[in-house]
Amino acid sequence: MQNREKLDKVIDKSIFFFIFFLPFFPPASYVALLVALILWFRKQNLRKILDFKPKIFGWALLAFIFPLGLSVIFSIDKILSFGAFALFIFYPLTCLLIASNVRNEDRAEKILATVILSGLVITAFGIVQYLARIDFNYEIGFLNINLRAEEGLGSTLGNPNKFAKYLDLILPLSFVSLLVREELRRKILPGILVVLGLVCLVLSRSLGGIAAVFAVLMVILLIKNWKVLVIVMAGLFIFTFFSHGWIIKIMPKYGSPSRRIYTWKEVVPRIFKSYPLVGSGLGTYKLVSWRESPEKEWIVNTTNSYEGTGCMQATVAWSWLWQDVPVKAERYYTLSAYVRSDIVSSEKTEGGNTFLTLECLNDKNKVIAREWGVVNASSSWGLKKTQIYTPPGIQKMRIKVAKRQGEGSVWFDDLKLIESSSRISKEKTEKTILDAKKMISNPGFELLNKSGRPQSWIETPGRSTISTAHSLYFNYLSELGIIGLASLLLVIAIFFHSCIRYLRRHSFLAAGGIIAGCTLSILTALIHGTVETFLDVFPVGLMFWVIIGLAMGLLRLHSSG
Repeated sequence: MQNREKLDKVIDKSIFFFIFFLPFFPPASYVALLVALILWFRKQNLRKILDFKPKIFGWALLAFIFPLGLSVIFSIDKILSFGAFALFIFYPLTCLLIASNVRNEDRAEKILATVILSGLVITAFGIVQYLARIDFNYEIGFLNINLRAEEGLGSTLGNPNKFAKYLDLILPLSFVSLLVREELRRKILPGILVVLGLVCLVLSRSLGGIAAVFAVLMVILLIKNWKVLVIVMAGLFIFTFFSHGWIIKIMPKYGSPSRRIYTWKEVVPRIFKSYPLVGSGLGTYKLVSWRESPEKEWIVNTTNSYEGTGCMQATVAWSWLWQDVPVKAERYYTLSAYVRSDIVSSEKTEGGNTFLTLECLNDKNKVIAREWGVVNASSSWGLKKTQIYTPPGIQKMRIKVAKRQGEGSVWFDDLKLIESSSRISKEKTEKTILDAKKMISNPGFELLNKSGRPQSWIETPGRSTISTAHSLYFNYLSELGIIGLASLLLVIAIFFHSCIRYLRRHSFLAAGGIIAGCTLSILTALIHGTVETFLDVFPVGLMFWVIIGLAMGLLRLHSSG
């Protein structure tokens, strides 16, 4: 008996370490999870591992593993899918572990407190990162520590979208925790997390994350005070009516609607048509989407060049055409190119629709300096340029051109790279270009290889096709097919039915508000999942299933009480 109690204590501590370190120190978190799972398997009666209320939840969770296995067997890349399966299997295992660990409400409260403390760490660091302008990137082997915040606040997760996904899971828990606690001192930590979390969510610039949390706040108002909800919705309607122009303008700046629409309309249907039942294989979306994309990202154009017999036409945003050239350290380099575009003025993003990018690479082929070179191409050919100062340690420079955003194409011709010991003024640029020696191979794209592609240039597929499916549902539809997606939705549907049924029988704040908070957290994830893959980030996916396991464990506890 004493040995069993000691084992339970070790498992409990391992679970708390796993949850606490998950968003900011994943290696320690994963070790703690492995320890907890190994010890749990030693003491757990496997016959009762699926003993949930309702029982169908456990069987649905087990059945979900079946289409995962089929996706590996029939995958277009079995090794890749098997590796993804080895990670994915931790999701249901984590759910079962957390559910079995909820032996009483006090245990559930401690798990919730750990989630809140962990959230306080990453949100506080996010605020410090924003105020101190921390900009750090370290990569060695498989280890990559990225604390850059160029396109939004990422905190310890390194990416604004990843940070927003994690916040979407923990903020609803803190909302309900703040509502249910009566003593002021017990409201302090969830209250601080609510404030810091909402600030960080806005600074992450994730429109999907912000919209999902806003929707859940409206649900809480509907349950607690529908009159306030009516007032808020009326105010929102008035704001939208008078500010719709500003909203339409800001959407492309902080989002990518054109990439998403293209992916959902053109790429996902083709993947589903090719692999309808069990999908292309777990973890293979990036691989298969580029193959199934109907659109040619770069076209050799021989009729509309600025000079000579050819130019290159970019049709997909963030699809790069690049080559490397040798350069010297501590010198100024200016990239010039003639560009034009048929993107209409209303589609132009603020700051430009075209990239003339320069990247400085060291002897390990790592980027040590970058100038994005965002310019605006108009309907007629115009000279555009980008300048960068090469740092010590540079071995070569990567010249990259691409369309940035908007409906339409961008054409490139007559590229030149100019070296100088001092910054070139605008007045001297035109004259210097005429005298510049050729540093770029095939600058006018007139020399083609046997495949009909420009010599010396390399093409990298754009974000619209290889990045993600931009949807949790479309991602699993592509990788797992209709069987896999249906199995996942069945598990989630049973979860919602069980939680809502319990809350209707008791109250919204029953069981310390934990079941309601978990329900709203998963709802937030599903709303955000309409425009983001969401579960593609391993720590986020683990927290998603931790929350489901926490709620189902409490439901089992109360059904047997």
